[in-house]
Amino acid sequence: MITGSLKEGVEEISFAGFNLFPNLTSVNPKDAKLIGQDKMCFTTCVNLSTFDLKNAETLGLFAFDGCKKLVNVDLSNIKKIDSNTFRYCESLPETW
Repeated sequence: MITGSLKEGVEEISFAGFNLFPNLTSVNPKDAKLIGQDKMCFTTCVNLSTFDLKNAETLGLFAFDGCKKLVNVDLSNIKKIDSNTFRYCESLPETW
């Protein structure tokens, strides 16, 4: 199990930034406002369960696709969510 944290000042996690990283369990992106601009930022991080999105404003296409254990996301500051951002996130509640 691996926990990730980004340096302060990093505002973007781009295409395939953590794609296919199955042992990743949580991420604290600190200042990141743009998650997966192009697409597939955390695709198939199957053990990712916690992701702090409190500063994020944009979630890209398929950003968390296949993150089957993702259970908690804070979307309070989100301004844009692209299609299929949470596809196959089977542990997320139906309404989030």
